[in-house]
Amino acid sequence: MKSTPDRAPYRQRMSKSVNLLLILLLLSCLPPTLARPASAQESAAENGDSKTQEANEQADDVASGDSDREDPEELDEFSLEVRETEEARKLLRERLGFLDKRLDLLKQRQLLERNRLKLEQQIEDAEERDVEPGDELEEQWDLIELESERISISLELLDKRFELSELRQTFSEEEVDSGDRDFQKMDATFAEAGKLIKQFFESVEKGDDRRTEQIEIRLGELEHEYEIRNELLHLKLELHYAEEEGEEELIEELKLELRELARELEPEGNRGEKPEETEGDSKPLGSNMPKPVSVDAATVAAAANWNYLQHIEPLLKRHCHECHSDESASGDLDLLSLAEKKPWVINRSSWKNISQQIRMRTMPPPDAEPMPDADRLIIAGFLQHRIDDFDYETVRQPGYEPARRLTNEEYNHTIRDLFGIDLRPADRFPRELTASSGFANSANSLFLQPIILERYLGAAEQVIEAAMPDQADTAELQRTRNLLVGSRSAYEAIANFARRAFRRPVSEQELMPLLNYYTELTGQKAESTSNEDISYLALGQVFEVILASPSFLFRSESNQSEQTGQAFTITDHELASRLSYFLWASMPDAQLSKAADEGILREPRVLAAEVKRMLADPKSKTLGEIFASQWLGFSALPHAPRDPIDNPWATDSLVDAMQQESALFFSSLVNENQPIERLIDAKYTFVNEELARHYDLEQVRGPDMRRVSLESTPRSGILGQGSILAITSFPNRTSPVVRGNWILTELLGTPPPPPPPNVSEFDDRVSERRNLTQRQKLELHRNNPNCYACHAQIDPLGFALEQYDWFGRFTESRRGRQPDIRGTLPGGTEFRGLTGLQTALVAERRDQLVEQITRKMMTYALGRQLEYFDEPVIREIIGQVDADNRRLQTLIQAIVNSETFQMKQLGP
Repeated sequence: MKSTPDRAPYRQRMSKSVNLLLILLLLSCLPPTLARPASAQESAAENGDSKTQEANEQADDVASGDSDREDPEELDEFSLEVRETEEARKLLRERLGFLDKRLDLLKQRQLLERNRLKLEQQIEDAEERDVEPGDELEEQWDLIELESERISISLELLDKRFELSELRQTFSEEEVDSGDRDFQKMDATFAEAGKLIKQFFESVEKGDDRRTEQIEIRLGELEHEYEIRNELLHLKLELHYAEEEGEEELIEELKLELRELARELEPEGNRGEKPEETEGDSKPLGSNMPKPVSVDAATVAAAANWNYLQHIEPLLKRHCHECHSDESASGDLDLLSLAEKKPWVINRSSWKNISQQIRMRTMPPPDAEPMPDADRLIIAGFLQHRIDDFDYETVRQPGYEPARRLTNEEYNHTIRDLFGIDLRPADRFPRELTASSGFANSANSLFLQPIILERYLGAAEQVIEAAMPDQADTAELQRTRNLLVGSRSAYEAIANFARRAFRRPVSEQELMPLLNYYTELTGQKAESTSNEDISYLALGQVFEVILASPSFLFRSESNQSEQTGQAFTITDHELASRLSYFLWASMPDAQLSKAADEGILREPRVLAAEVKRMLADPKSKTLGEIFASQWLGFSALPHAPRDPIDNPWATDSLVDAMQQESALFFSSLVNENQPIERLIDAKYTFVNEELARHYDLEQVRGPDMRRVSLESTPRSGILGQGSILAITSFPNRTSPVVRGNWILTELLGTPPPPPPPNVSEFDDRVSERRNLTQRQKLELHRNNPNCYACHAQIDPLGFALEQYDWFGRFTESRRGRQPDIRGTLPGGTEFRGLTGLQTALVAERRDQLVEQITRKMMTYALGRQLEYFDEPVIREIIGQVDADNRRLQTLIQAIVNSETFQMKQLGP
């Protein structure tokens, strides 16, 4: 948006009122003999001050035109001067009245403060004598507090009335029309507020909490109405000056703001009615913005016959190459080098972004040569044909998963299942990075830094000390000893532990160094490892070595192909490991390993049964705790800012319950094999007492999480859960932009194009308008051509969630203002609130949700980012899921049975 024109004329005009106020303040400081109050002036007039009366009579004669000897033009000048002087006197009298009232209130507050200090001293004296302050002192203190609050409110009300008087005078001096009705409404607001304030304090004294709350709500509504009308009047004044100066762009901008504010003052039931405005003014906000270019099927079909060099490159050269065609290209986008990489689907994300920027009109920028719609349609249609209609079977391959270390959670779970004790040693490891895929288990982020290696060595020692003490003096430790040793010999114990830790059979060459180390520690011969007499101390030290081995710390798979680029099937044990870390984030159990040992795991019947068994196991909750939390983002909730002083209710235990709610909710969808769209609109959730209180749900007691119905409540689905609402807000305020962008990007996988450079959320003039709602600011922001295309998609989705505050609490209104929760999808579908949004998403965006969760879950299962060559398998999986009513267990079974999950191909 262009910078706002200089408002010097506005400031010059407003300075008249400031000068009058300075005169008032000066008069209030003069001695009584030099500055009599208005009452004294009136008295003088009533008592027959002859000079004043004579002057008034002469002025009346002049104004009425009784003298035939004076020139008519001179008479008009005198009449004008008389009227102006009378108006000035009236204004001074009114303002002196304000000052008198303010002075009286300030004196009352001064006296009240003296009484407070005396009372405070009496209370301190009583406490020093170890005497409890009596009820009388406490009652006096409460009365002082109440009276102090009354005076503060009265002063605030008086200040607002003084500001209104100043504004009314400015309207009169500048002869601005259309202000009378608003001033009358504001006068009525002040009158009602004065009565309500009196009733409020009477209700407080009587202890009538219900009446007090009702009055508070009405006062909030009146305050909101005053703020809107006050802003409306200032905008009318600003529009008047803009029209005088001929600032056409500013005039249109101000008219848009005025329409939005006027609509805010309409009763909610009338907001859909067409206002009585001119045809130009009645257009909805943003209607003057060009709509995105829509690519139809005919254009995509025609693109099949277009040639890049002949049809596309000349257009890109004319409109884009100036900024995007060399090493210093803007935004690190070099179209020349990008076009040289074949096939284009290798860089499909870049080409999709380019197409989206062109269709949404965010590129080229507004200050560049305009790109005709015909050119935009040709480029976007060609790119869509090149990406969507590409024969992906020609590039089909299973891909390559490099060796990668265990994530912190995988390490914790594997230690738990190895020893039978949940020790969680990796909780003390450095916090992990999140890869571009959004998941911590991606190979490109699991680096083995020296500090991590040191932590692994220390953790191995700590685990052995905790799990294998000299004396197994608890039932839990005895179970661990039986699991690790039982009736085995040292040889069998070491071989068994190494086989479980390495998650595959262990060769004799791998076992020999471990056995030698054991005999070295015990000082016995090699044959001793076959005896039943075992040294637990030496055995523990051998286990430490195993826990520090790359075969334990890394998930690595053998190379079964001598040719680079040749696909091959992974072994049954590698398949078992992929499966267990996908569904459990841990090592395979005995039954899964047995199927791998027997070579039957890959059989469709066996594999399907194992997947079903593993999903029924409590360890599958990691799909909610890890996969869903990292995909949807609620894993970041503990790091969200929350001030414990201003928000003492936002406790660590509440945050933990909010995370558990979302994790348990997703896990339940999987365990019950529900359709994927239930993620959006399921009418149940999981809460404990603290979270239920946060949600205003009744009859939930205790700290344990349990399933509850959400029928007849304002919540449902993932969008109604506090964890999601909190991570998509700013501290202490909601953000429709962040929430709308989260829905598009994370939930649906259809992110809007990135914003143009140097574009802030609001321009300075809009952001400083404190009386505008967030919705009004965003709607004005969308009037900027740079911002309209993206925000038209984002904002309506976020508006639907405005009844939920920054930490997920539901509220019908805020400070008397009901949030505007209407929204419209780009296709024109209108909705209202969370329920309407859910209905619209399930009806029109379900396919995008299915595709997004398929891509995300496949990424998590493989531990790598998806590539262009994965597209054929992704499309096959989506087809299988759609054929079974989009059920979640069908999705998981399809992923596990895919060639991408069961095969591997080494890169060049």
